[in-house]
Amino acid sequence: VILIHSSFTDRHIYDHLAETMVKRGLTVLNFDSRGRGKSIGKGELLDLPPDERNKTYIDARAAVNFLSSLPGAGRIGLLGADRGATYALRAAIEDPRVGALTLMTTLVSDKEREDISRLEIPVFYLASEQIEIATGGSMAKAYATTRNRGSQLLVFRGGLLGYEIFDTDKSLEPTLAKWMKEQLSR
Repeated sequence: VILIHSSFTDRHIYDHLAETMVKRGLTVLNFDSRGRGKSIGKGELLDLPPDERNKTYIDARAAVNFLSSLPGAGRIGLLGADRGATYALRAAIEDPRVGALTLMTTLVSDKEREDISRLEIPVFYLASEQIEIATGGSMAKAYATTRNRGSQLLVFRGGLLGYEIFDTDKSLEPTLAKWMKEQLSR
């Protein structure tokens, strides 16, 4: 499972989730996206030109290539929060090695919803009820277009975004790990 953080954090937001997934028997790659953490060779995120910032999906694809090259590698899961969810989706599109996708509290554009409607893999949507993108907004609309019956929409009570949800509801990390394990084991 590849964990892709939001634009304003680094990989450490997923440290506990990564441990939870490993305990479930999943292999996890948790990396710093360009411009964050130790991946600042081209500069800090906000100093990068927008076209460079938006290339993080290429980093996610490279992560898929890496995990796929490991001995005994099976299907790959992608999980992203906020902007990281957008990069996870772009990495999953048309890659048969990807077996499951989790999108957390993100705005899904019309183009991305169209891409989701063509995916054969299950998608787990995690949203906050007090954030418009979660309820009647884009995540619910994206879920409605999802083809795989293993897909799920979980609307969290409250108004938190991304990894902040984990701090409030301790059941979410085990829920995501269990779902990802079930989907990748099929």
